[in-house]
Amino acid sequence: MRILIIFLFSICSCASASNFIAWPDYSCSTKDLNLVLSDLNFCTNPQTVKTIHFLGGEIPTLVLTDRNENILSLGKINAAKSIGNLHLKYKTNVLDFFKLLHKKDTSIKELDSILRAFYIDANNQIYGFEGSGIYAFAIVGENKNTDTVYIIVPEADYVYQFIGEFSLEQVKEFLASVKFDS
Repeated sequence: MRILIIFLFSICSCASASNFIAWPDYSCSTKDLNLVLSDLNFCTNPQTVKTIHFLGGEIPTLVLTDRNENILSLGKINAAKSIGNLHLKYKTNVLDFFKLLHKKDTSIKELDSILRAFYIDANNQIYGFEGSGIYAFAIVGENKNTDTVYIIVPEADYVYQFIGEFSLEQVKEFLASVKFDS
């Protein structure tokens, strides 16, 4: 009986973890332009970048404009501010709040309102990625001009917020260009 309970628990744990997409393998080359924002390093093809702006202040940010005039920004933001302290309402940390949001957990009061606030609906989905203990939650879709990826390092008091207009495949490409200083 005890073995059966342990087996059933392990199946449940695997099922909940399977909702996350594996973090893509790192794919930068020596020909790429490497950019650093605090402890996050990412690469991009220098042929596609038109301008790069480094913004200081309370929210350090990199803003890239590509040759097609698409604007992408990557900022390092206080974790609580990035979601308006919503996690405190549910007595959890930012990572666990995003995990609840990702699975659309009904224990979140006013779930529909919060999903609307994050622009998550039938046309705009939230996708979870996990790799080496780092998480990313991407909100991408058809009818939204701005898509967002929240990159969360557990136990950190900040998140990286990547904003632009992109597809799920482009999110995967971006995550494959990211690595963290150890």
